[in-house]
Parts: sequence; structure tokens; C-alpha cells
Amino acid sequence: MAVSGSVSASKISLCMIVKDEESFLPACLESARGAADEIVVVDTGSADSTVAIAEKFGARVIERSWQDDFAAARNQALAASSGEWILALDADERLDGKAGSAIREAVGDGDWDIGLLHFVNMNGGRPCGREWLSCRLYRRTPAMRYIGRIHEQMVQGLAETRTRVIDATVYHYGYEPAVFAEKQKRARNARLVELALAEAEAQGPLMRSHYLYHYANLASDQELLRRYEQFASFVRREWPEALPQAPWILAGLAEYARLLNDVGRYADSAKTAGELLGRWGESPMLRYLHARALAAAGDFAAAEAELHAALREPPVISDDHRHYSQDLALVRGRARFLLGLIREKQERLEEAVFLYQAAVEEEPDQDIFRGRLACALARLGRYREAVETLEGSGALVSLPHPPVDCLGFVLGVLVQSVARLAIWGEKLRQAAPDYPPAAAILRRVEQLGPGWRYRMEDFPEMALGLALAEEPGAFEMPQTTRKSSVMPPPNSP
Repeated sequence: MAVSGSVSASKISLCMIVKDEESFLPACLESARGAADEIVVVDTGSADSTVAIAEKFGARVIERSWQDDFAAARNQALAASSGEWILALDADERLDGKAGSAIREAVGDGDWDIGLLHFVNMNGGRPCGREWLSCRLYRRTPAMRYIGRIHEQMVQGLAETRTRVIDATVYHYGYEPAVFAEKQKRARNARLVELALAEAEAQGPLMRSHYLYHYANLASDQELLRRYEQFASFVRREWPEALPQAPWILAGLAEYARLLNDVGRYADSAKTAGELLGRWGESPMLRYLHARALAAAGDFAAAEAELHAALREPPVISDDHRHYSQDLALVRGRARFLLGLIREKQERLEEAVFLYQAAVEEEPDQDIFRGRLACALARLGRYREAVETLEGSGALVSLPHPPVDCLGFVLGVLVQSVARLAIWGEKLRQAAPDYPPAAAILRRVEQLGPGWRYRMEDFPEMALGLALAEEPGAFEMPQTTRKSSVMPPPNSP
């Protein structure tokens, strides 16, 4: 596809930057056949067949050395293109079969400047529940350019900010664990984000908030909360009256609210969640966070109403909150688990079991869900099912010292089997130094011996999970501070 020297009306230029993308690039360019009139590819030092593949598809390839600056590379692609419209894709993204015609139809209407495409994150070749809207189609202006060393943004030179949601889906494969690890993206991103953060002062508070968000998102464990607190403090200090409508600000504050919930600061979490709901509309995760605070305060009726809102099908998410991806499986799992706890406290055990089972289906790796399900089954006298539930947990079975998020796993002895009593008793013994109630439970189980019938009052420690209105520590939801539950729109190869 030839590139002319002047801008052509209604012509769409696909602009890309790539490096060593031979495994992804053919599918990406094939998917874009009906959507673009020309392809401009900036290659930043590929050592594989990436350049040959791009040329085979008719792309104009510009080779340049990598300079730790994604915006500079994207701007070079812009400068070499000739279309009135710019479509930006990465090699690990693919348009669906209908996207080309939808993009053509939208460009033909032309009464807008920024096109939002629907992104779906893939894992193992299948959608993994993370979806969002991302700005990837722009009307060209002479001053148009990207800024930002990494997670670059098209925030300069746009004629107006008239946006349109286009009925076009893009599948993103770059966050599949094997791909992410192979390309060592995390280490590279951490280095570039720190460089960008040092430079962001000169680019103004909006870009500084952008990099504070990405800096926080690279952290884990307790450092994650500390960095998000730094981000939240900055944006509230810079914009005390009204926050800018930037996707990363919404995403960052939503994640901050979730982290506050994780450490038991339910009122603070609900305050931030309520602010975001009031200004920017519906979000299942924010509804859940509000429900958790209500449950902690003992207002179960109001909590239930919020949980039902969080569990609506299809999910109700405002356009503003669709600009970042939310882990909807995580939200559904926790919402059902919390609703199950409320039902158990109300002695509606069959309903609680159903809800716990649904929570386990959403998040099979959450051992606290299995533990609470096993406890509810035992309360109904369904001992064998309780044991099968526990022994379906890889972590509880395989680890000599399983995490004691919930004491439900001691119900493994309820099969009245001396062998199982020995196995699970040893696990309790291993847990005892770090969790004193485990030692007390083990002594009680050994005193009762095989043949006894389970009674809740024999194990007061196991009732902790029902104490929804207690202070943090009496009951804790699953801890997820090891990772972020929101994901920034991927726009860097």
C-alpha cells in the first residue's frame, strides 16, 4: 500500500510499532485487512522475521533503534502515514470479523473525533472476563502527537474531544502469562515507568497522575496499597473540586477503594466507592465494596440490595467505568460469598451452601470459599460432601502448612476416619505456631475422637466467619493485595 504525501479524506492509516512479533503480527495484520487503507510499521530492532511479515502485507516499514520511548516511535509512524484517520493497534491485538466494516461505517459518518473500541483480554485463547473501552481511532490534526515514554497517550493536538463508541471488538493476547513472562514486560515496564515518573513534572499534573497510577499498578503486597495511597493523595490534592475524566484516575481510585476493603478499612473504601458511583455511574466492583461496608456495619438488608446490583446479568457498567477493565469473576465470587455469609448468619443454610458453591465456581483457587462451604455443609450434616469440598482444594491438600484463612478445613476429620484425622490433624499441628486457635481445635478433635457428631458450639473459633459486624480480624474477606483487580488499557507492545 503506497503512502502519498498528502492527507487523504476518509482514508484510514493503521499505525503500529513492533519488535520481535513474528508469532503475533500475521494474525493482527490479517484481521485489519478490511479496516485500513495503508499500514505503517515502525520496527524498533527486531531480530526475527517481523519486518518481512509486515512487508508481505504491504506495510511501509521504518526501522529505528529503540530509545526507551514508545511515544517517539508512535509519532514517527504518525508522521509517515497519510490517512485522515489513524487506527492504532499492537501486534498482540486482533480485530474481530465485523470490526472492519463497523470502523468503515463510523468513519463514513464522520461527526466525531475519537473512536472507542471494545477490548477483550484473552487467556489460553479464550476471553478471561476482562473487557474495556480504549481510544484507538482518531481524526488526524496537524498537531497530533503522543506523549509519554511508556503507556503513551494521545492527548496532544486533538481537534475536539467528541467521542463515539464503535461496535468493533479487539481481542488482546499480550497479558497471557506465558507471553508476558517471555517478553519480560514487567521488568521493562518498571524501569520505563520510573524514568517517565521522573520526567512527568514538566508534562503537568495529568501525566504525573498517569504515571503514579502505573507505578502503583506494578507493585504487590503491602507496597501496592502504599503506592495507591500516594496516587489517591496526589489526585485529590491537585483537583480538590472536580477530578478530571481520565480513565486511569477512575481505575486508580477504584483499585484504591478495593485495597482499603482488603485491609478492613470498610468505611473509607465505601466512601471512595460511593464518590465514584455518584459521579461516574454503575460499576459491579464499586457496588460490592459499598455492600461490604454495609455488612460490616450490620445493615444486612441494605448490603443485600447492593450485592444484587453487583450481580446483575448482564453486568451494568457505565461507559466511564468501561474505560478500564475490571475482574468481574473476582467481583462475582466475593459478592456471592458475602451474600452466603449473610444467609448463614440468618440460618438459611441451604441458600448459603448454594451461594458458596457459586463463589467457588467463580474463583476455584479461593480456599476460604471452600472452607466456608465445607463448614456450612457440615452444619447441615452433609459430612462427606464437606470433606470432598475440602479435598478438592489443591492448596489445602498438598501443602503441609496450608494458609489458615478459614478454619473450615478441620472438617476433614468429620468423615469419621482415623486416617483422615491423622492427615488433617498434622496440618493443624503445622499451622498451630502461626495460628493459636488451630492448636485448641486440634486438642478438642483428638479428645472427641472418631464417631462424634459435629456441633457448631464445639468449635467457637469456626463461627468467626459469621461475625460480619465485628471489627476487622474477626472476619476477613479473601486477601487480594498481591495483584491489582483492575488493569490499565494495554497500548504498548
